[in-house]
Amino acid sequence: MSTSNLEVKLSSIENLPSLPLVMRQIQKIMENPKSNMDQIAQVIAKDQALASKTIKLVNSAFYGMSKKVSSISQAIIILGLNTVNNLMMAISVVRMFNNSGGKTTFDQEKFWEHSFATALIGRLIAKKVYHEDPELCFICGLIHDIGRLVYDQFMHNEFSKAYTLSREKNVALIQLEEAFLGADHAFAGGFLAEKWKLPPEIYASLRYHHSVFDTPQEFSKYLQVITIVAKANQIVNKENIGSSGDNYITPDKDIPPLKIDQRDIDSIVESVKSEIKSTIMEWHR
Repeated sequence: MSTSNLEVKLSSIENLPSLPLVMRQIQKIMENPKSNMDQIAQVIAKDQALASKTIKLVNSAFYGMSKKVSSISQAIIILGLNTVNNLMMAISVVRMFNNSGGKTTFDQEKFWEHSFATALIGRLIAKKVYHEDPELCFICGLIHDIGRLVYDQFMHNEFSKAYTLSREKNVALIQLEEAFLGADHAFAGGFLAEKWKLPPEIYASLRYHHSVFDTPQEFSKYLQVITIVAKANQIVNKENIGSSGDNYITPDKDIPPLKIDQRDIDSIVESVKSEIKSTIMEWHR
């Protein structure tokens, strides 16, 4: 199956998830330069479960707030609109795929452990290399493998064959995805990001985290985010923290170098190993 045929097939899936109405409304408001915080807060209030979960996470140890946040407006003032918007989007994605039910090919609990570890390591690497938005790197890390869930849930037979063969022959699943489905999971993740009209930096990290050097020029300004996600993913796979269903470890030569030494990476890994369980509990509570 070619990528063009795969795209047609993905487009024809009637029950492929859509972002919640509230998130789509927020996207429209944010596109308007005359919009304000009150408008956004009013829209978010329509989904009390999402608003409540966002405030709960903002007040969790993850953000380490010195003062309790009691409203979305207050969260926006403290963290910034983009951070709160990305946080809500990530909550929505986790909620959609975590509660989808149906057949699953691989261990979902280990999948989310892998995803959260990638997110946490990405966030800490971003701080070490002075990236301007560590929270963006967290979100990108959290959903970087979402394409694999798309394949598992909506092209289950083909994906299951690829997964089974990868286990039997000890072949990287990412290679067999291309053989059985027409493209790897990064392609499917990019497709979903486009469908949801996610910001270009999130699309680029989903689409190119396994092929950083193939990132098109139009996304070159997001190269550091993509590289951070790729490096975090590589570290998580090396350390066997959870599993996205694959044993593939991206070679160093395929990831642009970051200005971070091995001692810092070792420290980050130890930190994440100690907090991964509590972070997952906060998100799934």
